[in-house]
Amino acid sequence: MKNRKQGFTLIELLVVISIIALLIGILLPALGAARRTANRMKSNVNVRSVGTGLIMYATGNNDKMPNSAADLNGTAGTESGALVKMINQGLFDSITLNNPIDSDSMATGVNTEATIKGKTDYWLLSTANNAYTNHNLSTVPLTGDKNTGTAAASKSLWNTAGPWQGGLFWADGHTTSESTNQVDTKWPNTTTINANDDLFAGDATNTVLEMD
Repeated sequence: MKNRKQGFTLIELLVVISIIALLIGILLPALGAARRTANRMKSNVNVRSVGTGLIMYATGNNDKMPNSAADLNGTAGTESGALVKMINQGLFDSITLNNPIDSDSMATGVNTEATIKGKTDYWLLSTANNAYTNHNLSTVPLTGDKNTGTAAASKSLWNTAGPWQGGLFWADGHTTSESTNQVDTKWPNTTTINANDDLFAGDATNTVLEMD
């Protein structure tokens, strides 16, 4: 008598398929969360690179920020112009200015203000006539994810419905991830926190969280 080849029954196949579907359902959210975490880490690396570039620029230019009036002989600069200065000095590449979740990405090697303006995902602290002399203040943010909303209804690429979410690079060199509608800071021109020191509102000499 010939031996029959053993195979799977229909019920066994259905059980295997069900188990595979269950595993996919469990793993997909975890993979999505891991991808978001990786993108946030990459974005924070970009924020740190831009912030470190600001400090290096100021250190080599008599403590003047690249978009300060003092650095430009009395004419206030723009964020995009400041970024071009730092890119041309080799402090970072233009691709660093891309948030990894932004579909409108910027190519590497871009170094003109016209091609950078309005396409960067991070803001710079504008110091007006103030020199950058407070090198170790943990209460002064230098750069971070930009606010894509308004001071009253803040939001970001990470959370389009609000509150604002993103990374911040502070003057003492540390980076934080925030999820809030208000970030209190102490600017170099004050010793206490007041209404103007909300990161989203800024004041007359500190325009923050939006780029030209």
